[in-house]
Amino acid sequence: MKLLTVFCIGIFISAVQSQKWTQLSGGLKQISVSQGIICGVNSDKTIFCATSGITLNPSWVTVPGPANAKQVAVYGRELALVTDDNKIMRAFYNGSSTTWSDMPGALKQVSIDGSQICGTNPSNGIYCTSYNRYSLCFPEQCNPSNVPSNSQFEPTYEWRGLQGGLKQLVVRAGRLFGANPSDGVFYGRSYTGNQGWVHLTGSLAHISYDYDYGRICGVNFEKKIFCATENIFTNPAWKLIDGGLDNLELWDNAIYGTINGYGIYYRSFQK
Repeated sequence: MKLLTVFCIGIFISAVQSQKWTQLSGGLKQISVSQGIICGVNSDKTIFCATSGITLNPSWVTVPGPANAKQVAVYGRELALVTDDNKIMRAFYNGSSTTWSDMPGALKQVSIDGSQICGTNPSNGIYCTSYNRYSLCFPEQCNPSNVPSNSQFEPTYEWRGLQGGLKQLVVRAGRLFGANPSDGVFYGRSYTGNQGWVHLTGSLAHISYDYDYGRICGVNFEKKIFCATENIFTNPAWKLIDGGLDNLELWDNAIYGTINGYGIYYRSFQK
């Protein structure tokens, strides 16, 4: 089995060399990237983040957290995670001294965009909550003049359910893209999702959205990678990207992804 895994990774490397993929140091089964920070969870359920060298040799730092971390999402220095038993937690990333706070509810996957957290529960239900981002700060990390009074330490969460069902989603600037249990691809808004979803063309098991560059990318059940920059809200013009990934994240006109529970890869669209 180990030989098979190595063989599969070898196929991926040879396939994407012509597309200028870079294998990053380290090993993760899941990855998240935003504003110059890359975070993820490895096969031992340990959380790692890096703030430098993220396109070649990330400066990985072990982030203290629950022993059963399943997935972590990052936006700037804000983190949200879910555990194997669907517990939700959030934190302000501060290196080795990161402290996690529990959130109410139960989700199997989360995404964060700086003003809200959205996710899917074990029954594929869709939920979002807005929050005061200053509640993630500590006195020595926030400018008091910019922090509303009595808001740092007692955030309140009111989850709102959206119609439909997704197994995985991404939220950026209030826009939602997701994949349902049958790998159908959908687009909606986090505040108006109850008014209906747009069923997009294509079939994906995992999807990500780069708001700044207007790009969506995803992987299908065969680990093939597809991206689109045209008609992404209605009828994406999907293009096949060489290589293969289990999951991916878009940031700064680039793809970050993992495969086979270990390999980490990066590809810039500027190359």
